Amino acid sequence: MIKQPTPLLPVLLADLHAFCKARKGRVNALAATLGTAQPTVSDWLRGVQEPGGEATLQMAAWLNREKAAEAAQVTAALNTLSARRAAPADI
Repeated sequence: MIKQPTPLLPVLLADLHAFCKARKGRVNALAATLGTAQPTVSDWLRGVQEPGGEATLQMAAWLNREKAAEAAQVTAALNTLSARRAAPADI
């Protein structure tokens, strides 16, 4: 059997690697979500091993959820800051 190229997998793994590298604890959180050992997830992110199909789909879903949650936190913080600036100062 000839192994078919998976051009989307390297892109996903690169995105995951960059996202996890940006904040400590993300690899552990991803591993816990997947029910997989942290060293295995690290190997996937570094390209040492390749995850299976189900793990790949779960990693993509996790990345989307985490990015959306982070964006929501940033939006909430900006809204709070804007509300504080718009409020009249107590003198």
